[in-house]
Amino acid sequence: MENNLKSEMNNIPLPASLTEYSERGLEKAMQEQDKNRSVLHEGKKNKRKKAGLYITGSAALVILSVFTLGFISPVMANILKDIPIVGSIFKADKNELNIDATAQKSLDKIYEEFPELKNYHMGLILKGTRKRVYGVEQWDITFTKEKKELNTTEDDASVEIEISTGEILNVHFQDKQLAPLPHNQAEQQAKDFLQRFIGNESKQYIVQRFEDNTLGTTGGTNVVFSKKMQPNETFKTISVRLGANVGVRTFARGRVEPGDLTGNQLNRQEIQSALNKLYKVYPEAKKLEVVRANRGKRDVGNLGKYESTQLWVQEKGKNDFFGSVEYDLSGNLLSLSKFETLPPTEKPLPENRAKEKAAVLVKDLYEKNWGDYAFSHVETKTFKNKDSITKVYFKHVNIPKKELEIVFNGDGSVVSVTNFEKK
Repeated sequence: MENNLKSEMNNIPLPASLTEYSERGLEKAMQEQDKNRSVLHEGKKNKRKKAGLYITGSAALVILSVFTLGFISPVMANILKDIPIVGSIFKADKNELNIDATAQKSLDKIYEEFPELKNYHMGLILKGTRKRVYGVEQWDITFTKEKKELNTTEDDASVEIEISTGEILNVHFQDKQLAPLPHNQAEQQAKDFLQRFIGNESKQYIVQRFEDNTLGTTGGTNVVFSKKMQPNETFKTISVRLGANVGVRTFARGRVEPGDLTGNQLNRQEIQSALNKLYKVYPEAKKLEVVRANRGKRDVGNLGKYESTQLWVQEKGKNDFFGSVEYDLSGNLLSLSKFETLPPTEKPLPENRAKEKAAVLVKDLYEKNWGDYAFSHVETKTFKNKDSITKVYFKHVNIPKKELEIVFNGDGSVVSVTNFEKK
């Protein structure tokens, strides 16, 4: 193998530009040597300085030669990839750099779901840890539609694979202006894709939300899935971006957010109290279970900062979020809401009816402390789609900046309950 490598290196043709650079460097070195003979009397200090210049110049020439050889020889590029710094610059196409068998199996799975990627050129391959994204050691592979000697940020697709397990972390195509899909279509296509792509693991995820990106350069519709919470696990997500008539263009696993809790860290009594409040506001709710929990300081708009625990819940047997509830460190309710898309209601709930319903809710939710809230005023709002809501406000009798807002749809259903304190 060593003889073959030596033979191939000896047969590498040197480009004219390299020969020219070499001749210039040697000529300049000889000129410097003649000049140095006439100034030997300047002392040993200058000798050491000029010797350093020779070494620097020679090193530069060697580096220039190495880089040029790397660009014209696939074998040399494959050798250079293992050299720190230099290795991060050179790229290798499909047959020039081998990832390990675990990653190759995952890459084959990606090719199976995205066959067009086989026609792309494999660009820069990096191996390392990206702590701010996934926090694991991973392969980062870029692809370009046109073959390039050096990888640039203008890649046309990228893949990320965890090294130890082969788990596919991210598959992304650099599409522009994808048309969004109706949410019901996007949801079904995304679920079908996950079933094919990650198999039985897809059963552990439920739909959290939809994101229509109509203003950016990518477009399309994101379907964000959340993993059901297990006792020793923190929150995980999967985002699937689709475009009309083109299908899935991005698969991305989400990292754990600061403040996310494990199932074992949750206070069962607090959870039950929070769920009971949801049952009072939404009597149609069946048996609810927590699928995500987060604790930390919030800073919402013009409201004050406060520390709280947020719970996201679903109904058992269902595959999407039901709603969320939030409470402070003392267990006092801060907010709750239900996740659902309702048909527009052009007529808002009448103010007197909204006030009556809100008063009953305050007693149910705050029980012995309901007297701390005094009715303030009612507001109605109609949106561009003609959907109308009614907001009822209460003020805290002892804390002037503290308010309670209850929002109703036109049909009388509760949109949200929010207890906040202005800055």
